Amino acid sequence: MYYHNFIIHYLNLFYCSDTAEIHFGLNDYNTRDQYLKAIDEVRYKRGTTNTAAALQLLREEGFGHPGDRSNMKNIVVLFTDGGSNSFDKTIQEARKARYD
Repeated sequence: MYYHNFIIHYLNLFYCSDTAEIHFGLNDYNTRDQYLKAIDEVRYKRGTTNTAAALQLLREEGFGHPGDRSNMKNIVVLFTDGGSNSFDKTIQEARKARYD
């Protein structure tokens, strides 16, 4: 896999299918190569696109937890394979993530 040169400071990786899970947290890796290897190891899971569950997990287990720096903005980049299985819940969770 080819990657441009970039710097990773702190990164969480959340994954969702029917359910959401954390692949790694903010303090799990220290180098760019460690992050890239961990990202390469993520495998596609069949199932629904439960985006709301991923956003909820992000709010509850990502923001404000070990490794999160209170003096830095939290930025979320969301990649999905299609529409959420619950549009209304996804909008609610996205708003909570933004304003909580």
